[in-house]
Amino acid sequence: MGPIFVPLAARLCRASFCAAALLLGTACTGSPDGPPVQDLSAPDGTQSLRTCTEIRAAYEELVGGNRQTACSRDEDCHLVFGQCGRGLGGCYHAVNHTVRQADVDALGDRYQELMCFGPVCACAPPPPVECRTRRCVLRL
Repeated sequence: MGPIFVPLAARLCRASFCAAALLLGTACTGSPDGPPVQDLSAPDGTQSLRTCTEIRAAYEELVGGNRQTACSRDEDCHLVFGQCGRGLGGCYHAVNHTVRQADVDALGDRYQELMCFGPVCACAPPPPVECRTRRCVLRL
């Protein structure tokens, strides 16, 4: 189950009032085995990303690109925790082993460093992942 966004919380978070949204209780709920695509967790790995839009685009490519979700069997896939607690992406992503949690975290760090904002979430327990039609997916 993906996050359910509450419109008021989304507006408050975009306006940099995430703490107020949380206090009000209106936050939202809810080639495989190759090397990482790019080492974003390196000391200067995300420094070239200068805008929130660039970070969001890099994040979407990292967790949703064709190369990063390609698989041939369930063992090719694993779960990474998203950065929705920082307002970036969803709770979880099913990806192949070219994607490392450290790279997802590095994009979240850079997003926060640039003071980017979006709706935040509270996530249900992570679902299992599987390879379905040659794509890593969350088993819901």
